[in-house]
Amino acid sequence: GLTHYENQEFKVNDVVVNEAGDRGWVQIRMHSDLLPAIDFEFLIKLNSNLEWRIVDVRFKGITYVSLKKHSFREIIERESILALQNNLSKKNNAYFSDICLKTNTKGSKPC
Repeated sequence: GLTHYENQEFKVNDVVVNEAGDRGWVQIRMHSDLLPAIDFEFLIKLNSNLEWRIVDVRFKGITYVSLKKHSFREIIERESILALQNNLSKKNNAYFSDICLKTNTKGSKPC
């Protein structure tokens, strides 16, 4: 399937930073031979180490964080906060177990 993703080009299309200079949006435009141009937007924040970090992704006006918030609220309403906590703990344990196994890093955080 990787052959379908060849010849993609990513370029910074726009950058907007707030007045304080510690938060902003970066718009990346993807050009492909197979698809029309697609814009992805990344919410960035300057952390205490003065490093920029991506904290959210927006595509067609929908952010990843808002999708997760909605699904978390549904679990809480349907079950409970404890159910959400258990759900997230199971996912984190599975995710990090897989990474730790592949990298052979037992004994190091979070392994």
